[in-house]
Amino acid sequence: MIKVSIIGAGKISDHYIKVLRSFKNVKIEGIISKSEKSAKIKSQKFNIPYFGNSIDQMMDTIKPNVVIVCVTPSETLKVCLNLFKHNCISLIEKPLGLSLDDSKKILIVAKKSKQKSFVALNRRYFNSTKLLLKKLSNDKSKRIVSVFDQEDTEAAKKNGHKSLVIKKWMYVNSIHLIDYFTFLCRGKIKQVHSQRIKINNKQYFKSATILFTSGDIGIYHAYWNRPSPWKISISCNKSHFYMSPIEKLFEKNNKGQVISYKDSEYDKEYKPGFYFMVKNLLNVYKGYKNNLVSLEENIKTMNLIKKIYF
Repeated sequence: MIKVSIIGAGKISDHYIKVLRSFKNVKIEGIISKSEKSAKIKSQKFNIPYFGNSIDQMMDTIKPNVVIVCVTPSETLKVCLNLFKHNCISLIEKPLGLSLDDSKKILIVAKKSKQKSFVALNRRYFNSTKLLLKKLSNDKSKRIVSVFDQEDTEAAKKNGHKSLVIKKWMYVNSIHLIDYFTFLCRGKIKQVHSQRIKINNKQYFKSATILFTSGDIGIYHAYWNRPSPWKISISCNKSHFYMSPIEKLFEKNNKGQVISYKDSEYDKEYKPGFYFMVKNLLNVYKGYKNNLVSLEENIKTMNLIKKIYF
């Protein structure tokens, strides 16, 4: 039996609980939250033992094999530094802190603890993303990867996010989109050219061109506080792939034919990407291969965010 505990009792924890309960030989042994009230409500809703807000009490009592950290981003650093005193496998909801410095501190402590820790970026496990990677695996031509981002900090405020989190929203949410450059573009980043164009007091447009040593090119467009879809576009020598919405993959070949690829039932039954992300997490405990995002790889994406925005 794989013993799992959850740190954080927000909305995202519901999705983890639903997926975890679909696997045999997995038991959620405990949940805690900064808000004891939230942890208690979640405990009663799902019949999971709760331990108030004490990481040490939960870890010492349960000794879980796997811990999922899904706290508000402003708490991630503090929680991780405490959690890494204990022996377990951990999956940490993005972002890995609210700054590049925070993420590096988490990495240093994780290495000292020799704990196996990973970052949750569920869009890597969308069926569309997995199919795209499979299609690209034999294509050696240079790629032009275009990412279209849209962020709404006004909506984030209404949803109760703190001003510090809003200020670093590109780390909190744009990371989902900018991460596509990390695993779709090959080679190291050679140059980043970015610009910010103010539209009005609330709206602005951010663009960046990212050049890689492989010859691949990344193009980033972000619309802040104005409507636009999330979209990924990949231009290769003989094919053009696009994901709009990101859950769906389309291919246009050099004959002008458009192919639409089938959706995954797992992405319909659960929050998209979550089933295979959690399956990979459990594979770590079982000693099987996994393709989870390492702390080091996530820091690469956070470093790119810094180059684009700061």
